[in-house]
Amino acid sequence: LTCAQMNVTLNGTVSGSFFWSGPNNFSSMDEDPTVSVAGTYTLTVTGVNGCVNSAQAVVGESIAPPAVLTQGGVLPCDGSGLRIQANADGEVDYTWTGPNGFTSTSSHPTVTVAGTYLVTVTSDNGCSTVLEVQVTTQTCGGCGPIIIDCGPTNITVECGAQLDAEHIGAPLFRKDVNCPTVHYFTYTDTYTGVCPLILTRYWTMGDDAGNFEHCTQTITIIDTHAPVIMNVPADVTVECDQVPCRSFTVWAEDACKSWFNVETTDAVQAGECANSYVIVRTYWAVDDCGNLGTATQHITVQDNTPPRIVCEEEIEPEITADCEHLPKPLKCKAVDNCGPELDVIVADDHGSDGDTKKCIVTRTYTATDACGNATVITQIIQLVGECCNNLDTKPVDVKPAVDVRPNPFRDECTITFKSAENGRAVLDIFDTNGRPVTEAYNANVEAGQEIRVRFFAGAVERGVYQYRLTIGAREAHGRLIVQ
Repeated sequence: LTCAQMNVTLNGTVSGSFFWSGPNNFSSMDEDPTVSVAGTYTLTVTGVNGCVNSAQAVVGESIAPPAVLTQGGVLPCDGSGLRIQANADGEVDYTWTGPNGFTSTSSHPTVTVAGTYLVTVTSDNGCSTVLEVQVTTQTCGGCGPIIIDCGPTNITVECGAQLDAEHIGAPLFRKDVNCPTVHYFTYTDTYTGVCPLILTRYWTMGDDAGNFEHCTQTITIIDTHAPVIMNVPADVTVECDQVPCRSFTVWAEDACKSWFNVETTDAVQAGECANSYVIVRTYWAVDDCGNLGTATQHITVQDNTPPRIVCEEEIEPEITADCEHLPKPLKCKAVDNCGPELDVIVADDHGSDGDTKKCIVTRTYTATDACGNATVITQIIQLVGECCNNLDTKPVDVKPAVDVRPNPFRDECTITFKSAENGRAVLDIFDTNGRPVTEAYNANVEAGQEIRVRFFAGAVERGVYQYRLTIGAREAHGRLIVQ
C-alpha cells in the first residue's frame, strides 16, 4: 500500500477451495480478494484429494518519504570536480539544482562550483524528501590529490563472493613526505536493485591539514546459480489409500539467500490399472534472478488390497436347507480401500458330495476391484427333502485356492496354493496371448498341503501375465501384474 495505490489484490494460484483471513477480522472465500489494510494474510487451500496447504501473503505499507543519505565535500585542487551523493533504497528519482543553474537527475553528479545544492528524492510511492548538500573549497598547495587511484571502480562478482575492502581493493592514497600525512579513511556501502544487486562503496580520505577527498566504487553482484532443494523425501511405494501429501519440511537455499519458498508439481504416470500409477512429485524454487532449482520424488502407488464384502448378516460357511425352499442370497456390498463400492456377484453351483452323495449347492460371493484383487466367500448349502433325488446334480468341482502377494509387484511375488486332493501340481505362467513364459512349479502334492512358489520379475518384461494351476482334473486361473 502506497501513497499512489491504496488497494492491492491478493492472489492464489492453486486448485481447490480458498479461505483468506487477515487483519481486522478480514475473511474471504474469493481466490483473489482486494484488501486495503497492511498486515499478514493467510490463505488456506483444501485440495480435491483432501490435502490442506496454507501460505501467507504480507501486505506492506509504504506511505513515508524516502530516507536519504547525502554527502557533500571539498572541491579538489586538481580541478577535476567533486562527486556529491544522495543515496536512498528502492526505486527512486533524483532531481538536483544548484549554483549557476546547475541541474542533474543522477544520484552522484559531479560539480565544480562551491555552494549549496538542493536534491529532491522521489520514491515509487509518490512521496519526496528534499535535502541540502554543501560543497566548499580548500586552500590548494603543490601536494596534489589525496586519492591517487580509487582502485577497482566497476567490477562484477558472483553472489556469495567476499565483498570486504580487503578482497575488493582499497584506493591508493598520497604518500609524499613533504605533504600532510594521509591518516584518515573510511567508506560507506549502499545496496540497490535486486538482480543484479548493486553495491555502491563511497570512500572518504583526509590528511593532517584537514583536507578530504572522495571516490566511489561500484560492485555488481550477479546470480547465475539455481537454488538447491533441501530435505526432499525419498522415493516411496505406498498403497493407493496412503498417498502422502507434499512435505512442508523442504526448503531451498543458494549463496545469495538462505531460504526460498518451495512449490510442488505432481505428474501422474498411468499404470496397469486404475489404482496403480506413479506420481512424479517435483519440488521447485525460483530465486530472485529467475534461476530454477528442482528435485524429484517418485511415489509408486499400488493396489494389493482386495475389497471387503459386507453383508446384511454373517455368511455361515455351511447350512442345511430344504431343496424346495432354497434360501435367497444375502444382500451384500463390497467396500474397496481405493475406490467406490463394488458389486458382489453371487453364483450357485448345484452338485453332489463325492463321498456322501448328498445334494449340495456351492454358493460363492465374489467382489473384484479395478486392479484384479478379489475376495471370494464360499457357502455350502446341504439340501434335504425328496425333491433332491430329482435334481440334475454333478460332483462339486472344488478349485484349488490360490493367493498371490504382492500383486502388482516389481521384483518378486509369492504364489500360495493348497490342494484339496493328492496329485500332481503344475503351475504355468503365460503372456496375454497365451504363449508360455515359464513353468513355475511341477511336483506331487498331498491333500491339505500348502505350497509357496516365488516368481521373480527379472526374467520378464513389465506387463500383465496369466497363471494356470492344475492339480489332477481341477484348475485355477488368475493374473499377475509386473510393474
